[in-house]
Amino acid sequence: MSKKLNYIDLFAGAGGLSEGFVRAGFNPVAHVEMDVAACFSLRTRTAYHYLKENKKLDRYIEYDIQENVLLRKRVRTDDLASILKEIIDVYKTGITAFLRPNGIIDKKLGEIFWGNLSQDLGVWINKNDHNSLLRYIVSHFQESLDIDSLGDFEEYYPIEVYIKPPIKKNIHTGDLIQINSDVFLVLTPACDIVFNYKLNDKGEKLAFRKADKMMLIAAKDFDYKNLCLNKTGKVEKSKIKEYVSNGTYRYHYLPPFNGNNGFLIDFQEIKSESFETQHTRIATISPPFIKDIISRFANYYSRQGQPTFGQEAIINNLYESVQ
Repeated sequence: MSKKLNYIDLFAGAGGLSEGFVRAGFNPVAHVEMDVAACFSLRTRTAYHYLKENKKLDRYIEYDIQENVLLRKRVRTDDLASILKEIIDVYKTGITAFLRPNGIIDKKLGEIFWGNLSQDLGVWINKNDHNSLLRYIVSHFQESLDIDSLGDFEEYYPIEVYIKPPIKKNIHTGDLIQINSDVFLVLTPACDIVFNYKLNDKGEKLAFRKADKMMLIAAKDFDYKNLCLNKTGKVEKSKIKEYVSNGTYRYHYLPPFNGNNGFLIDFQEIKSESFETQHTRIATISPPFIKDIISRFANYYSRQGQPTFGQEAIINNLYESVQ
């Protein structure tokens, strides 16, 4: 064709018919389609043809190789059965219900925006800070996830206690670290462990921490087969419950991790280590749970105790008065 003819693609679907017209030399003016997923395909192919025509196809290739949780590339020689299993396993997790267009996340964000965030639009228009806005949105999102449809607190799944691998770039309060074969919880106060910055005499920016060393608390495997025995030498369920429910002052229980029976944080086993000590960060305790550990740790060492004053006799008198 000497001159391209324009066309409008109604009920375009994913654009197969339109692709044929483009290759035949026609120029698309518009695509009309209601399915969101199909529209993504239309946008992608439109971008491809635009970049190809303008000799910038390398940008499309860079975009095209990007992978995400719903898209991974495989070569033709890969085992088809393993690929299909991987797809099915991802689907079984339920994550596709969150990340697909108009999925649960889109719906929840819409509810939060119109119910909460829309009341403070002026603040964010003036601030124009994406990170602050994102934290603000996530805090509202988290608040909405903490309660169920009846307004009661949701029960967390054990794996939610851990963020693994850690997201923060540097070691931080609440990290589980491994030194040789031992595991420790980092309880250095957050204000002392984060990097601060100062200028030296040359005007250079230097990073420093207020803390000289890490404060570590031992995190031992939960050896319930030895810790939870009754007088006959058998494992007792009530004793397991006491530990797992954090009914002891000295220990704090963390749920199973990488196939173990969980960790016992031992508040009596404290040590200091240099930040330079060779270690591996294996997880971070998520915020709702590290706060409680810090609180219990502080309470453990702030106990003062008091003299006894005949409590047993008082208990007996009160009990016998109603018999």
